[in-house]
Amino acid sequence: MAAGPLVRVISGLTGVHDLDDPALARLTREARCETLVGLAVGNLRAGRPVGIANWNPIAVVRQEKRVHKVRAFIGRGSIE
Repeated sequence: MAAGPLVRVISGLTGVHDLDDPALARLTREARCETLVGLAVGNLRAGRPVGIANWNPIAVVRQEKRVHKVRAFIGRGSIE
C-alpha cells in the first residue's frame, strides 16, 4: 500500500492500530487519497495506463471529484 508509511506514523501517534477504526480512517483518508491520485498522475505522465477503482459506494462521489481534478491537471479528457 503506497500510503502505508503514513498510516503507520498516524497509528503510532494515536495508539489506534486497527485499520478499520473510524478515527484512524478519518485522520488518514484525505492523505491516502492524495497519495493515490499523485501516483496516478505520475503514471499517466509517464504514458502508462491507470485504473482507479473504488469499492466504497459512499466515497464514489469524492473519488469522481478527484478524477476530474486529475484530468484537469494533466489536460486529458479521460482516464482509463
